[in-house]
Amino acid sequence: NYRLEFQHWRSELLDRQRLDRSAPDGTVVLNIELRCDEVTTGSGKAAINGAMANETYGQGQAFLQAYQQKALADYKANPESFQPYYYMGSYTLMREQGNYASFLAAVSFHDGEEEAVQYFSHTYDMKTGKEVDLDDLVTDSREDLEYLWLASFMALIDAEPDEFYSNAEKKLEKNL
Repeated sequence: NYRLEFQHWRSELLDRQRLDRSAPDGTVVLNIELRCDEVTTGSGKAAINGAMANETYGQGQAFLQAYQQKALADYKANPESFQPYYYMGSYTLMREQGNYASFLAAVSFHDGEEEAVQYFSHTYDMKTGKEVDLDDLVTDSREDLEYLWLASFMALIDAEPDEFYSNAEKKLEKNL
């Protein structure tokens, strides 16, 4: 049971985990490698670590279920030029201080058709353990932020006008 196998990977301190699936001749046709850091402080650490473990292992399990049979079939159809399928998910704790903990996820995969790398992030409130979004962190009004962006970009344009289109100021104002 693959679900039990993935649940077995969870431990009090998560570490790098690896799962290989092989063809009957022993050739690895699919590989999953997962790593997830843990928060060590804050009253919300159990909720944060649980959420990140669910994210990490859920993604690995989804890839296994979606591509295991396809990888075996592709290998059987063309063993000489077969490239093993893989999913590598690394969830790195980037910051754990103050009121927030932030993770950066780097996921690379090959599913027989495409090979890609994706990045995304999660930020959690260390006290409540709940995921927060940008509106929770940035309390400035939209107008204040637009003014800040406009002033910042205008300073860049003024400093090096030859590096921008001649109508950069108008385009910037139009798109804010």
